[in-house]
Amino acid sequence: MDNFNVFSMKKQAPGTIGIIAVCAAIFLIQIVFQGMGSNIIVEVMALHPVFYASRFYQLLSYGFVHSGFLHFGFNMIVLLFVGSGIEAVIGTRKFLVFYLFLIVMCGIVTLVYFTISPWPLHTVLGSSGALCALLMIYWSLNPLASVLLFFIIPMPIRYFMFSIIAFDCVGTIIPIKTGLAHVTHLAGYACGAAFVKRQFFINTMSRLFRRGVHQDSRGRIIHGQFDKKRHYTETIDPILEKISREGIESLNRREQEILEKAGKKKE
Repeated sequence: MDNFNVFSMKKQAPGTIGIIAVCAAIFLIQIVFQGMGSNIIVEVMALHPVFYASRFYQLLSYGFVHSGFLHFGFNMIVLLFVGSGIEAVIGTRKFLVFYLFLIVMCGIVTLVYFTISPWPLHTVLGSSGALCALLMIYWSLNPLASVLLFFIIPMPIRYFMFSIIAFDCVGTIIPIKTGLAHVTHLAGYACGAAFVKRQFFINTMSRLFRRGVHQDSRGRIIHGQFDKKRHYTETIDPILEKISREGIESLNRREQEILEKAGKKKE
């Protein structure tokens, strides 16, 4: 993302940083127990093929435990860059609720798959499903963006998304030993697509930004009685249209500040 400053992330995306901090703390505890020869954290928090109603919390907890350094590191890097951008648009509170909802929904779909799959099943852990949903939303906000494949090779995000979705489709149908929860990823893509379908994302932001900012996108102060409808039409509409047309990275400093201030006012 343009003008990315890791030192300002705590202020700009506290929800994203908070999730990463929780995952990091759990991962450190996991390492300590594994060093003592115990895998209790995974046993308690992960989502297992045999699900017990008394462990309903695993539908959420599995998203905060990871299998190793690479799994944890990759997921947190994706969350940092993608999650922070989405949080800046929809606000911290909505982002946190939506993120937790994604984990639970992906977990439910995974459990349903466990009951009908003819293939050998394995324990599911990690936030990959929720991250796949966030990637879908980020793609809709930044259709012309590029990603670094393996953090080296630049690749248009549309080709990247087509590739990983196709890979997960194949992995769900054919028992490929990848160690990945392909069906959980597909559930994430579906949740992300549902979120942006029929401009649902724009409608959510419409409700979010109907009040709280008295300055239009050109920096002009709106005097007199505040007209929410006029303000939305003159200030927020052009910004949302620009995001839809050119991606969130196309916003200038003033437009970014208007969205950020509006989100804070609403919260």
